Amino acid sequence: MTLKAAQTAQTSSLLQRNTVKHLPQFGLVTNLVEAENETNRLLRLGRAYFAPTMCIVLHVLETNQIIKYVPAQYTMLGRNGEDIDLTSFNAQEMGVSRRHARLIRSAATLMIEDLGALNGTFLNSERLSGGQPNVICDGDEVRLGLLSFKVAFERKQP
Repeated sequence: MTLKAAQTAQTSSLLQRNTVKHLPQFGLVTNLVEAENETNRLLRLGRAYFAPTMCIVLHVLETNQIIKYVPAQYTMLGRNGEDIDLTSFNAQEMGVSRRHARLIRSAATLMIEDLGALNGTFLNSERLSGGQPNVICDGDEVRLGLLSFKVAFERKQP
């Protein structure tokens, strides 16, 4: 048996016993938890892509209203005249600060950063640490205080 044939047989045996997983982009990964995390990361990256020709759609869960916005490099979320002014959604009563959070647009992603808001900023039910931007994906849920949004990415209309 040649070395190549032995390696192929060993790989087939490992794959059958589920001790390694084959990811075409990375070859064989020997740790199943690592393989699962890598697969989830790759899927999330696909949902995270935010092209220059896209806008963000925030579906306000409490009211069934929609906010469409083309974010600049930095877009403020809050009440009383911010870029995305949430005052009309009972923002003060829902615990939204004047300068609650900001969206940060990069070349291919959109991130959200909590600005130290008392009532917190949450991404998919996890509270964000102030000053640490987190990537937003299409389909994520964002909550500012008690005001919740479902996020969608759409192509801008010409």
